[in-house]
Amino acid sequence: MITRRRLIASALAAPAIIRPASANLLMMPAAGGGSSTNFITGETLGVLNNNVTDLLGFIMTTGATPITITDLGRWKISGNSLTHTIYIIDIGSAGMTNPGTSLGSAVVNLSGGTIGAFNYTTLGSPVTLAGSHQYLVVSSETASGDQWYDQTTVVTTTTVASITQSAIISGSSPTGTWTTTSIANTDYGPCDFKYHL
Repeated sequence: MITRRRLIASALAAPAIIRPASANLLMMPAAGGGSSTNFITGETLGVLNNNVTDLLGFIMTTGATPITITDLGRWKISGNSLTHTIYIIDIGSAGMTNPGTSLGSAVVNLSGGTIGAFNYTTLGSPVTLAGSHQYLVVSSETASGDQWYDQTTVVTTTTVASITQSAIISGSSPTGTWTTTSIANTDYGPCDFKYHL
């Protein structure tokens, strides 16, 4: 008969088992608390295009609780191979001729990565967004470059923010003039981010 003492001794002597990262294990929280979550939870992709050199994405309004952005991402389409700078921009009270201040950016390299999915790059420093405030998330695109899906792309998201409309900033600078579609839950690209509370 195996005693309780022998069972405990055997368990203490047993080597630790290290499982691969792909296993369904509990991951350590991201710095600042909370594990990172994808903002976009589903997408119905629109029409392919690559006819402008602009910044494309969406405008969102955060909920009452501040969130911290850890990663920025863009959808990869078959044939995409270029790099894209994704910006998070504070609109604040700026008008259509100046969308506001870039709070952070990350370069997503689509020469690798997964086709038919968002590909992310971690920000050098996480960016905390205020509650009940408007922000732009946009990706740099080049005419005749990588294809992207247009404003007919419809997405679903978590409840930490709501996408009020898709948006284009003219040119390659985040301080260019911007235009919108006025259609909620639409997203050029599409673009996404990861966050924690």
